Amino acid sequence: MVEREIIVAKARGWLGTPYHHQASVKGVGCDCLGLVRGLWRELCGPEPEAMPRYTRDWATPRVRRH
Repeated sequence: MVEREIIVAKARGWLGTPYHHQASVKGVGCDCLGLVRGLWRELCGPEPEAMPRYTRDWATPRVRRH
């Protein structure tokens, strides 16, 4: 198990990384999921599976109009 302090220190290393949709490269660009993916790679190694592409509004609830 990775120590909490190590996780926080690694995450702080991403401060200043600009927003870039679907990116996960420290210092170059990332979105919120990209931050988690990048931290995973730093702490655990390669990601267990490839991440599918997603749209900018993937988390926005869809409202059905009748």
